[in-house]
Amino acid sequence: MSFWKNERVLITGGSGFIGSHLADTLSREGAEVSITSCGERSTKLRARAAQEHLLVLPDEARAEEIIRKVKPSVVFHLAGIVRNPRASSEDFHNVNTRGTQEVFNASKRAGVKHFVTLGSALEYQGLPIPWRENSEGRPDSPYGQSKLAATKILASEEASETITTVARASTVYGPRQEPIMAVPIWIRACLNSEPVPLPLGEQKADFLFVEDLVQGLLKIANRSRGGFEIINLASGRATNVRTAARIIKEYLNQKKGNQYYPDSTKRIQRLSIEKAERLLDWRPTTTLSEGLRKTSGWYRDQTITAKEISAEASVSPQTA
Repeated sequence: MSFWKNERVLITGGSGFIGSHLADTLSREGAEVSITSCGERSTKLRARAAQEHLLVLPDEARAEEIIRKVKPSVVFHLAGIVRNPRASSEDFHNVNTRGTQEVFNASKRAGVKHFVTLGSALEYQGLPIPWRENSEGRPDSPYGQSKLAATKILASEEASETITTVARASTVYGPRQEPIMAVPIWIRACLNSEPVPLPLGEQKADFLFVEDLVQGLLKIANRSRGGFEIINLASGRATNVRTAARIIKEYLNQKKGNQYYPDSTKRIQRLSIEKAERLLDWRPTTTLSEGLRKTSGWYRDQTITAKEISAEASVSPQTA
């Protein structure tokens, strides 16, 4: 019998890219899944049995109301602002930092056993690779700063019965991802027979398929050791973004060349996964080629057109 059978789980941001995959997997495992969204029902969600609740962060009273109603044993806090050109630094702080603190406080008061929140590799910005959990970076973006601030708050909380984990994910990709991110942009270009946009500078990312991330999150929520932990979930490898784009082009039989945009910044991202291997017995099982082919096939097979896939895409793809 699955560990998750009849377990009550709450996922904030459960209709988003990562949240919808997590909700699907937990529903298949027999969990009683509830999600929160910010008011717009997402076509990404496939776990139709999930109960949906409205939660616009920050709102601690509403978070506590939902948690006391759902009575979850595990809260996966995935809600937040990631990429939004209209968001101010204050917006990032209110939602990502203050919002995380409020959902955690509500979870602790309600006696939730496990609180898992999604951090970011950008919390390590400015450090030499590989990035390890005991290192503190100097992020220069409002998003990275807000995520690091939330991690610091959780780390400083007094010990409680709620087991708390920040899962720092690398560059996650897969079906249903937001169109402003690099992989969907490259796929869209191939489906539209357009040149693939790539940076002039050397850029390497630690690519992680979304299904592997979900398995890591489930392993984290199963850990029995109490207290606070930061755990990296990544591939542990730095891959040139041109290599990833080439895999997509070959799979979709794209013969067009690349279009290089003026970004000569050298960026190399690689996270250590030694801690996840040791504490969780977890490591990703999907190769980059396999994951990119699955993702490309999903977009290709959708009934929406390639033009619609790219409606919100930016000129310069985002890899993290």
